[in-house]
Amino acid sequence: MSISLATAKNVFAPLFLDFMFKRAFATEKNEQLRSSLINAFLEKYLDAPIKSTKLLQTVQSGKTNKHRGAIFDLHCEDTNGNKFIVEMQLADQEHFISRSLFYASQTIANSAKKGKEYNFDLPRVYSLSFLNFEPDICNINPSIVQHIGLADLEKRGIVFPHLHFAFALLPRFNKPLSDCKTMQDLWLYLFLHLHEFDKIPVKLKNKMFKTLFDTAKIAIFNRDELENYEATMKYWDDHKAIVAFAKKKATAEGMQQGMQQGMQQGMQQGVQQGVQQGRKEILDLIDKGYSPAKIKNMYK
Repeated sequence: MSISLATAKNVFAPLFLDFMFKRAFATEKNEQLRSSLINAFLEKYLDAPIKSTKLLQTVQSGKTNKHRGAIFDLHCEDTNGNKFIVEMQLADQEHFISRSLFYASQTIANSAKKGKEYNFDLPRVYSLSFLNFEPDICNINPSIVQHIGLADLEKRGIVFPHLHFAFALLPRFNKPLSDCKTMQDLWLYLFLHLHEFDKIPVKLKNKMFKTLFDTAKIAIFNRDELENYEATMKYWDDHKAIVAFAKKKATAEGMQQGMQQGMQQGMQQGVQQGVQQGRKEILDLIDKGYSPAKIKNMYK
């Protein structure tokens, strides 16, 4: 995924940027976009498709001052009481899965009704993450979108449907727009390519996607939004440059180390081969009747 700083040629902001992601989905007026996105990835795991959602607080405080809270990119609830945490994560994080579990747990904990006794009739919590990297837990499954829940470890059947994690791995998606047949395909494509267009493509000319493209239009950003957008773009470009330099340095150091190890191994192998060859020659001379003294003289 190649991103450059905003220029006069950029018409639409990238959907995968934190600023743009929240602008598109975490506003009341874009409720249709939000519902469409969640339905595209989670509908088959819901009792019924989402008809509408309401935004919830993105800051989840801990139960006490000593307990850490959580901040979500998008937090919402449908008309059936299901709660959704939706995140866009560009930079690789070593403990991302643990963080996802922590965030979902905060939502569950904050859903318990206050009183003398807890009411454990809790809502279903769905965590949907769009990732620009592949967590280790996803390596055994080649799917672009992976769903993880609490399961029976022997029967592999879901036994507790109230906690569901979905990970959309953007680096694995490479379909052209012409091959995108489902809403899930279209959303994945837009996360990667919306900013590359200078106008709405024919295939996406409907009311909902027009709203998305209008929301992403840089020309309509006010001064604060434009500064926020440019700062986010600069941060992402800087992050990419740092990662690229780290990889280049690691590769160079790895090659140098490999060459040194290779030379050492080569010298050791050469010595071993020389010893073996010399031993063979000496044994051949002994077989031919040469005395040890004569052989010693020959190798002076």
